[in-house]
Amino acid sequence: MFRIKGRHLVISFAGLLIAGTAHAQELRIVSWGGAVSDAYRAAMWEPYMKQSGVKLVEDLYSGEFGKIKSQVEAGNLQWDVADPEWPEVEQGCREGLFEKIDVSQFDGTDLIKGAISECGVMTILGGTVLAYNNEKISDPPKSWAEFWDVTKYPGKRGMRRAITETLPMALMADGVPNGEIYKVLATKEGQDRAFRKLDELKPHIVWWTSGTEQIQGLLTGEYDLAMAWNGRITTANKEEGSKLAIAWDAGQVLNGDRWVILKGSPNKQQALDFMKFALQPEQQAAFMRLIPYGQVNQKAYALLSEEEKKDLPTTEAHLKNALLVDPAFFLEHREALTERFEKWVTE
Repeated sequence: MFRIKGRHLVISFAGLLIAGTAHAQELRIVSWGGAVSDAYRAAMWEPYMKQSGVKLVEDLYSGEFGKIKSQVEAGNLQWDVADPEWPEVEQGCREGLFEKIDVSQFDGTDLIKGAISECGVMTILGGTVLAYNNEKISDPPKSWAEFWDVTKYPGKRGMRRAITETLPMALMADGVPNGEIYKVLATKEGQDRAFRKLDELKPHIVWWTSGTEQIQGLLTGEYDLAMAWNGRITTANKEEGSKLAIAWDAGQVLNGDRWVILKGSPNKQQALDFMKFALQPEQQAAFMRLIPYGQVNQKAYALLSEEEKKDLPTTEAHLKNALLVDPAFFLEHREALTERFEKWVTE
């Protein structure tokens, strides 16, 4: 589990200044679109362009690992920097898809443990949570077991078409304690158990694959209950005037995206300079004010008010029922479980 308390980090502002002609004047960056990219743009991308004079060229994706892999293998890069999820970063690192990072270039004194790795720099910590339409459901589920209860809560469920959250939550719904989820899921018996639990809910599932899709389903009434990314729920309420809510006590799966540099990028040092800039507490606090995903520089939290912190998945109260994604587990089991899961979805 991540610890939110830590020592202070002093980042030399001078060390972040860009050395003019020694660096590329364009950096191609891809992220998840929607509210996340809006927050990155305002808190990090535009301030970085203003300070450095480097043009950031944006693109968007839904974290498709295959798009990264195909670009690198073909030697035809569309992006310099991407932010895939933690398990995909570990796999890509093993397969040699990312530039190696000299960890000594970063001062990690006040960053959460593991924020800088040889292939990636952690950016956001987001929770996949139990979300619901507060106008339709007055007595919401208080657990994932109740989320599975279609007698008490009839209707469709919005669920992510990915194993990262869906399989662990199936075991949560089946009564497996958080501390044992990955131990159970690493066995054939545990995997069968997760899929049996999914079988119970399969006729009621509407699959989503992006942040935009998950919110559209809730706003249009396609489903009133969903697993969803916490930041998208809060942003929809602010921007759409919706009445969506989160059942924090049900527990969350906490995952982290990481900035990576695609192998062969001609702009590696420029990308590293951007990452250092993005780790500054001011940039991280600005991001969290715009969308409540946790950041990794602990000095950023001191810049937020209590009101600004209340929707973060990384508060002490919300971390109590959090399951932290285990990248080592997915590094070993991702391919086989994804193949089985996709076959199950389409059967």
